[in-house]
Amino acid sequence: MINILPAIVAVLAACSPAFLTPARGNPTSNPALKPVITQNFGGRRMTINTAMDFATVDSKVASLVGYAYYQGCTTYGPAQGSVTQALQTGNLTMFENAVDSITGPSDFMVFNMLFFTSFMPLFVPGSVAHAKTYIIGNPILAATMLQYDTLAGLHVPTRIVVNTLFDSNNQPSGTSVVWDVPSTLIAIGVLPPATEKKLKAAAQVLDSVLENMVHKPTTYKSGFPASGVWQPTCINTQSSPHGGRPQLGKVTPFAQNHPALMNE
Repeated sequence: MINILPAIVAVLAACSPAFLTPARGNPTSNPALKPVITQNFGGRRMTINTAMDFATVDSKVASLVGYAYYQGCTTYGPAQGSVTQALQTGNLTMFENAVDSITGPSDFMVFNMLFFTSFMPLFVPGSVAHAKTYIIGNPILAATMLQYDTLAGLHVPTRIVVNTLFDSNNQPSGTSVVWDVPSTLIAIGVLPPATEKKLKAAAQVLDSVLENMVHKPTTYKSGFPASGVWQPTCINTQSSPHGGRPQLGKVTPFAQNHPALMNE
């Protein structure tokens, strides 16, 4: 999996000198600041339950998100090359286009996946539970929040967990998809009111995009993925078990999906 988060921060900083200026000041330049600050805030967790089995729901989630680097490949494709070039030249438009070509139909790309089934049987012998965490995000969307508060990076990229459900006999009975609503963790009322309002509005767009994405795996009927849905494939035809070039399909740029936000 390609790690482009540090590069994302670099290119955004280059394009906007004011970007990433610490909203709460620099503790090293102000000895009067408290060295440790504790802040309590609430959050909201959402869960969608379905009778579908784990493998079915997980495969649907996997088909909705984009992949910067797909297992089985040994090189990166044109999109990743464009990201690198955009970072080297400070070309924001090129960067946005490259990101748009990577994200799946949900407007998200995968930054990492954590599959807990591999080691849980070591602690719980005979365990049949399946749980998988997807760390997903969109750098373009993330920037709309980070410009107001860099601490949004604590919750961007965001996470969803696909989890096995069990009945009273401890037998698998379905699957849940669980996530924490981003805006309830990102906009916690500690910034100046005007800035907080903008941060919350940006975070609520993430709420909407994420909720729309999460509902799809639990509501699509048989035959998924439907024709035209983004399918990750390896870009290296020499080593790929899948063969061929990436089948990205038609990707709608994020800015076109959310014009009000991008034109703020």
